[in-house]
Amino acid sequence: MEEIISRCRVCHLALSSPEGRPYAVALNFGYAPGDPPALYFHCARAGKKLELLRQNPRCAFIIDRELELVTGPMACDWSMKYESVMGTGAIGLVADPAERRLALDRIMAQYGNLSPAYGPELSEGPLILKLTIEELTGKQNT
Repeated sequence: MEEIISRCRVCHLALSSPEGRPYAVALNFGYAPGDPPALYFHCARAGKKLELLRQNPRCAFIIDRELELVTGPMACDWSMKYESVMGTGAIGLVADPAERRLALDRIMAQYGNLSPAYGPELSEGPLILKLTIEELTGKQNT
């Protein structure tokens, strides 16, 4: 599953309002292996996602990547080759400066930048969210 995660570029985060209304958003992310593993996200300091997370930190996510569209003569012969990882967990804000730096390093590494440079805005920049993964499963059709 970690190999699949390393090849993906977008995490779809599913949240829920206190009334049970679903809300999903696509985000850039960084993966941190461990026990438990985690996903890191950066975000603006205000918005619907934060409002919902403050009311209910429980969430689900899916990280996937399309490999190939498979076509055929009949509609039911069509398919998609893909890899995906999905799971559940809880999200909280990251306040510790060292963990903020680790989170941003993980996010940058997800997209190929293994030695990012940061300016003085690091401590006052975007909010950093940490999704502590509680359940993780995967699926693929390759």
